[in-house]
Amino acid sequence: MFDDDHAIVVNEQIRHISTSLAPTEQGSPLAGRPLVSLTFAVNYGFGGLDPRGYRLVNVAIHVINALLLFALARRHLDERSAFAVALIWMVHPLATEPIDYVSQRTELMMASFFLATVYFRGWWSVLCCALGMACKETMVVAPIIVILYDRACGSRRQGHDYAALCATWLILFALLWSSPRGDSAGFVGASVSPWEYLLDQSMMIVRYLRLAFWPRDLVLDYGEPSHVTFSQAAPYFVLVAALVAATIVAFIRKPPIGFLGAWFFLTLAPTSSVMPISTEVGAERRMYLPLIAIVVLAVTLAVRGFAGSRVRRFAFAGSVVLLCAATYQRNAEYRSGLTLWQTVLDRWPPHARAHRNLAAELKRNTEAVDELQIYVRDNPRDADAWANLGNALSALNRDNEALQAYQRAVDVDPNNGLSQRNLALEYLQQNDFSNAVAHAREAVRLTPNDAAAHNLLGLALIGAQKTDEAIAEFRASLAIQPANNDASGYLERTLKATGR
Repeated sequence: MFDDDHAIVVNEQIRHISTSLAPTEQGSPLAGRPLVSLTFAVNYGFGGLDPRGYRLVNVAIHVINALLLFALARRHLDERSAFAVALIWMVHPLATEPIDYVSQRTELMMASFFLATVYFRGWWSVLCCALGMACKETMVVAPIIVILYDRACGSRRQGHDYAALCATWLILFALLWSSPRGDSAGFVGASVSPWEYLLDQSMMIVRYLRLAFWPRDLVLDYGEPSHVTFSQAAPYFVLVAALVAATIVAFIRKPPIGFLGAWFFLTLAPTSSVMPISTEVGAERRMYLPLIAIVVLAVTLAVRGFAGSRVRRFAFAGSVVLLCAATYQRNAEYRSGLTLWQTVLDRWPPHARAHRNLAAELKRNTEAVDELQIYVRDNPRDADAWANLGNALSALNRDNEALQAYQRAVDVDPNNGLSQRNLALEYLQQNDFSNAVAHAREAVRLTPNDAAAHNLLGLALIGAQKTDEAIAEFRASLAIQPANNDASGYLERTLKATGR
């Protein structure tokens, strides 16, 4: 789904280990993330496009992360509490998206090196930080987290260690120099202003907090940022601002508690502050690292709140069972694209992209037409969507409506050869040969190496009684694709009809 297609299915770079580390095309999910690309190449080498291998690696990385969390928590909590922290975090439903959404291995690997950076010291810490920078940009806050962690715990590393950690920012700077995802993230060309995005994020952060404690109604796609006003977001903004202020005060008075708040807000900051991400207003995978702070705080308070060890064990076991059940249910929703996109529409204010993707799962039936009509109403400049709507209408024999949809696709993007071909085919089916010829000629001009376009033009020319031109088009199709049975059949019948 989503980035999986570009990152794995059609990504030629992961077909070989030697090419996996090369710079990827602009906008690719793996642009600036070469280490993740390398692991996908290894997956492809062992199992091709079988998704089981990719999922297995994601699960393994998640388990490694839980072990790292246990080791880190064990420094500050007793063994049972540290175990509770790691297990609760590992089975929490908010952790499902980075695993089930395969290309989000970027989040998993970044988290591995993030936790290792905080856990280790010296050059091991620096090495992990450097590797994390090659996985995902969220790693940018790791050096700051290490400094705050040492301050909160009363420990201190050597000055050159901090300098070396901060120097790893140069790696991230080099990887992002060409702005590999400038079309989706950044201040230039953003669909909303930084202020509007911040207001959006205050609402999303409150939702993330609710899902951390009550993980029901999870959503894969929250859609694009919206233009909200301060009055609409004021309650959420005030609450988040109060929590940020409380974090600062706590870090001064009780550094360990304040550090948990700092961990939460800083690990969210790269994606959930003022830098707009135009493609999505929110994503539950962004909570993968921030969730740790909430779990640690909850377990710590539970240990202090429950007097007897038996009560604590019961509460812990009950929490794990409930979270496991919720995670199992969420995983079940990923087994069907139809179910997954229906949950998006049911659980979050409907947005155009969800209607489009649900239509793709519904294939070409009446419900798919309804979903696509809603989508194109909000996105009238999407030529592909108009073409898909035309295909769905044509499959239902609603030819006049299909013709209108194909015409809209051509109006939006007249240089799209496939749209011209679709429109020509619809005119041909309605025996409007002059228009069929005109649009088929345009399709051939735009895609001269498309054998199907030459075949279509040939058929339209036969209908227009231009047999010699039709024969030339069928021969042109065979020149492009000699084994094209359609073209050879059309050519044979046409030659026989003319007595040749």
